Amino acid sequence: KGRIELGHVPAEAFWRPLNDKVVEVDVEVEVNGERRKRRVFLYRAGWDPDSSISLWALTSGNLARELLTGQLQLGDDIFVQREPASIPVAGDPDGGGVTYAALGKVMRYSALPAGWPVVQTIDREGEVGDDSSLETYGVTYVDIGAPTGHTVASVFWDFFQQPGWQAREIIGAEVVSKRGYEPIDFLQYTLHQVPRRFPWHWLVGWPITEPYWTRAVVAGQQQWVLVQCFERRCLTYTPSNPPGWQVEMGNIGRHYFTWRYHQEPGNGWILPWWRGYDPNQW
Repeated sequence: KGRIELGHVPAEAFWRPLNDKVVEVDVEVEVNGERRKRRVFLYRAGWDPDSSISLWALTSGNLARELLTGQLQLGDDIFVQREPASIPVAGDPDGGGVTYAALGKVMRYSALPAGWPVVQTIDREGEVGDDSSLETYGVTYVDIGAPTGHTVASVFWDFFQQPGWQAREIIGAEVVSKRGYEPIDFLQYTLHQVPRRFPWHWLVGWPITEPYWTRAVVAGQQQWVLVQCFERRCLTYTPSNPPGWQVEMGNIGRHYFTWRYHQEPGNGWILPWWRGYDPNQW
């Protein structure tokens, strides 16, 4: 399972919107000991979370909403109805955990009062129950005034409000030749300290379900995991994980690919130009 430890990595490390600052130049690079001319595209991303124009110039797709409802979006107002995704949201792929389709069944369920402890449970079939022993984890409902009518689990809301660093003014490069895109080692960015490093509304969207506890198999062990889906992504909270890894995002891109194209992504796919990324440098 791929994941990013957001406790130590700038939140924008996993998504960099690009604006229209694109410069095209010819350079000579060394490939297998030979000097070759290549066309290079330089990208400058002047992303500013304080600007409404910059913030919404590029966003993640509403992947979670499509997976829960089965409504494949092909345009602004064009949808094709398909079966919701019977893919586990949390835990091991073969662990029998709650699926996107199961969570889609409870999208219309009403929110419980803010401040109440989260003790509602959900199983793989979408059946909802409750377990008072889950109060021990101290998770409560938070009313954020979402137009969807749903609350947010306190552990996720606290995660959204953390201060930290964001990478902006990002400059990168791609080399284009007859063989296609070739990476070169060029990446520059500026770090800014901000009161809230996680642009949650832009990255995950409004909540489309309530938070629910579910039994999921994680690393071969069955345990309680809190799940909640938003418009763009689904989040999980695993109390047994070490600090810094308790709140995670599922592999929704891979899940979406499997659901939409009925196959797993190929093993021979080519890494993008930033494949030289070293987390120890951030």
